[in-house]
Amino acid sequence: MTWLIGVDEAGYGPNLGPLVIAATVWQAPNALSPSEMYEVLGDAVAVAKASRKDDRLLIADSKQLFTAQKSLAPLERGVHAAAQLLKRDVSTWRKLLAEVGQADADRLAPIPWFAEFDRPLPCGISTADVAADADRLAESLRCAGMQLLDARAALLFAGEFNKRLQSGNKSRVLSETTLGLVRDLLPTTPGDVYIVCDKHGGRDRYAGLLQETFGDLLFRVREESRRRSSYEWEREEGRGLIEFRQGGEEFLPAALASMHAKYLREITMDAFNAFWRSHDPTLRPTAGYPIDAKRFLQETVDLRKQLAIADDLLWRQK
Repeated sequence: MTWLIGVDEAGYGPNLGPLVIAATVWQAPNALSPSEMYEVLGDAVAVAKASRKDDRLLIADSKQLFTAQKSLAPLERGVHAAAQLLKRDVSTWRKLLAEVGQADADRLAPIPWFAEFDRPLPCGISTADVAADADRLAESLRCAGMQLLDARAALLFAGEFNKRLQSGNKSRVLSETTLGLVRDLLPTTPGDVYIVCDKHGGRDRYAGLLQETFGDLLFRVREESRRRSSYEWEREEGRGLIEFRQGGEEFLPAALASMHAKYLREITMDAFNAFWRSHDPTLRPTAGYPIDAKRFLQETVDLRKQLAIADDLLWRQK
């Protein structure tokens, strides 16, 4: 069997809200080419709707699914179906952050907009829809001899992000967090491993970071270009290949990771906006991106002083 890991991020550009890196882990027969996953799982999964009557689960780049209407439903279908297959209870906001985002109550407590927030999930689809999607995907995976083994995310909240910047730049924080998540998910049982990550900004060279993260592995450069950077290694358990490529979300495990990352970021921004609007109902919500984030910062000057909230807890420095 081959292990397939896809990784993607959400929230690299904003000044408000967390940076979220997510990964999904799958196991597939050696004979299956990773590019064939959509075809093999075609009874249950699609990258885009073929027609209005097409009710298959969409697994695609989150930017394609989180539309201008900003409905969470397309993201929720994939995230909650995956959670059901993994037998995880993500029925509330706090449970999802703990089960998938590795953010338990102790991490949330010092952050005012998270300390007491909770809400039931999913919020845009029914639990019956989730069950139907999960059952259909489980059957398709069974027929293909595949398994979804894990879905996990690393969240860096503003204060944590700023502390990490003290020992590196923004791009390095993204790469180190990504590779740390991959390291935690790398299987210890026999089998080859294929990992796809979306490119990290303008970075083309990752060999040094890989060697720092996986000190016991020896990486060989296969390609380092603007389009793709790929590295291979050999270990007792099997061979490995990790790629950083433009459009990494074309790989199904990375697409589902993209959906997890975006969903987790959006529901944490819901908590963020609910907190501030509870103190000032006239305040417009923000998605946290630079121009609007500056507007939000200006409009909350007095309120932040009143609540004694430090800028470093709120504002990502880069």
